[in-house]
Amino acid sequence: MAPESTLSVGSELESRAYSGLKSGTVPGSELKARTKIRLTVKTMKTTIPILFVDTASPPCRFVMMTVDLLGIEVSLRHIDLFKRENLLDSYKKVNFLQKVPAMRVDEQTLVDSHAICLYLCEKYKTKSQNIYPQDVIIRNNIHEMLFYNSSTLFPIDSAIFGDFFAGRDFVYEQRKWSAAMEYMEFRLRKHDWLAGDQITICDLCCGATISSLELLIPLSEEHNILKNWMKRLRKQKCYIDNEHGLRRLEKYIQQMKHFRTVNGIVL
Repeated sequence: MAPESTLSVGSELESRAYSGLKSGTVPGSELKARTKIRLTVKTMKTTIPILFVDTASPPCRFVMMTVDLLGIEVSLRHIDLFKRENLLDSYKKVNFLQKVPAMRVDEQTLVDSHAICLYLCEKYKTKSQNIYPQDVIIRNNIHEMLFYNSSTLFPIDSAIFGDFFAGRDFVYEQRKWSAAMEYMEFRLRKHDWLAGDQITICDLCCGATISSLELLIPLSEEHNILKNWMKRLRKQKCYIDNEHGLRRLEKYIQQMKHFRTVNGIVL
């Protein structure tokens, strides 16, 4: 038997087997099993992929919603970004970039939410036909929006949240976000979903990012098409995973707002 490489994260972490919304043991919206654990990265084959996440992170929620729609089973490991657990040397052994999400599959570690979800859709082709169809035009549309999230939406989201938690003004980034929302409106004018007439992984991806920044910058009245798209997305059963993470993120937003009020800080 091949040896194990063991690492420790010195705080209380969350762990559970995650097998989609129809799991008979754990609801898709909760991470119930809390315990002191030692994270192990096996050099031998594992039966269940290990997904390292912080649900406050939009990319993590994107992967979790994809997992739900595919109905596959993964084991979750919570890495608390607000406690900077991602910067521990122990987690660097999991993901050299020290970001979440990361997925351990057998002897391979997958990084970047877009790459992870594409991997899952390719691996589970019989389950992914609806959210990642074989049609080359639809796939091109999906890839365009995944890359748009990676190159534009999420970097703006990260910059604004970085400024917010650092107590800085984010007016410039907010202008960029408004322009990005105009493009999203343009993409949705002809179809209900970003890649066509049915929901695909790019809707989950962009929806996770936009719903996060809505906590700071609500969509304006001019964005009716985008608002209706978000309403349709919220009706999807997998969206419960996104709601769980949004509640966690909202908690820290409110804590920061309270801190500013108490200390008389006005931006």
